[in-house]
Amino acid sequence: FAALSYYYVLGMQMQPRVSTTTFAYDLTGCVHLTGGTDNRLTFPLLLPEGSIIRFLRIYYDDTNAGVDLTAWLTRFESGVTSTDIVSVASSGSAGYGTTVVDFTSTFNSSYNYTLIVAPNVNNSTVQICGVRVAYYSPIIFRDGFESADTSFWSLTSP
Repeated sequence: FAALSYYYVLGMQMQPRVSTTTFAYDLTGCVHLTGGTDNRLTFPLLLPEGSIIRFLRIYYDDTNAGVDLTAWLTRFESGVTSTDIVSVASSGSAGYGTTVVDFTSTFNSSYNYTLIVAPNVNNSTVQICGVRVAYYSPIIFRDGFESADTSFWSLTSP
């Protein structure tokens, strides 16, 4: 596997899961919910097939002592089921912060992967500023180019 790569989504890029959920832009890419009852923002995760996902990190502005923001990486089998692979939450009320969770999961493009964030309050005391996924891309050439192993080579075109 190659070096660690990152997939980064600003809070302002996320979209409501339900059309009645409303939100407002704050500063530096952050957003907060302003209305609705679904309380979720989403964004698709698109990685190379076979990537090894290692970390989920959230960036937030949380000044609400009674409410924490939660984010999930969720895998969907369209029309069948969904599985939360991992979640991470903000903590406390100190303002701008980041929280990360370490895990391992392999990206399989036969499923749909979505980043989901729940600010859990409809005001600017809890803002999502970004979500970042760290992953290892698979090696592109598995046919011996790196190792000079010619046993994989063929004269036949694919």
